[in-house]
Amino acid sequence: MLLKFSAYLREEKVRKVSPDISEAKGLLKSGMEDLEIIRTKFELTESTASILFKNTYDAIRSVLQAFLSKEGYTPYSHEAIIAFSLERGNIAVGEAVKLDKFRQLRNDVSYRAARATSIEAKEIQMLAGQIIERLKNKL
Repeated sequence: MLLKFSAYLREEKVRKVSPDISEAKGLLKSGMEDLEIIRTKFELTESTASILFKNTYDAIRSVLQAFLSKEGYTPYSHEAIIAFSLERGNIAVGEAVKLDKFRQLRNDVSYRAARATSIEAKEIQMLAGQIIERLKNKL
């Protein structure tokens, strides 16, 4: 369950800093380039699904984090990035729910030896494409 962005500030899972447009542009570019490489250079199979899933999630996170950098926030929580993005209208409620589910799966894959399926990897790639396409010129 996602909290309001202000709750993450109170819990010190986000820190207020000076806005950093250069960092924001770099994060956006990095996320866009990573997604392009993921989509064009790697074949999605059951054996590559987990690594492609994690990298696609990180590409989305990078793009969304760019908007926090632009407004002067440093997040220490992926949930805070999702909450901020939802409150600022960068993602819709349904996308936030999916991203939170993907965040949990990404953590399980990264830290608990879980595996993502090719269906999950395809689903996150589709979501990433939609979000990044919509946001790439918004910064």
